[in-house]
Amino acid sequence: MGQLADIRDGIMGRLATISGLHAYDTWPDQVRVPAAIVMPQSMSTETAIGGSRVYTFEILLLAAPVSAGLSRAQDRLDAYLDPTGTSSLIAAMTADKTLAGVVTTLDVSWRDYGFHEVGTVEYLGVVFAITVWP
Repeated sequence: MGQLADIRDGIMGRLATISGLHAYDTWPDQVRVPAAIVMPQSMSTETAIGGSRVYTFEILLLAAPVSAGLSRAQDRLDAYLDPTGTSSLIAAMTADKTLAGVVTTLDVSWRDYGFHEVGTVEYLGVVFAITVWP
């Protein structure tokens, strides 16, 4: 298995600790919410620290379809954004910053809180960026 696949598997392992979250390591044909879709985003080389690689993965987290009601979807989404708690994606990822020994460390951030269209369905969601240093 290559390093990229190992990192994605490590991220999936951390997402599996969040009860009720449907995590996908490839783009699903059909989304079951709440859903987290893991996608490699970029790789760069940091010359300042000896040319080590830095990978960024995105996790598109979809809380609920907009048609299901925004206040319920927003409450659900906020629980994933909280830095602590059993639904916290941040807490799940930072509980093992090595992804079971696959990487040296990682950083978590989020952006794009709002509407995300997948197929013909609009969801309330957010994009997490997971930056890892192997």
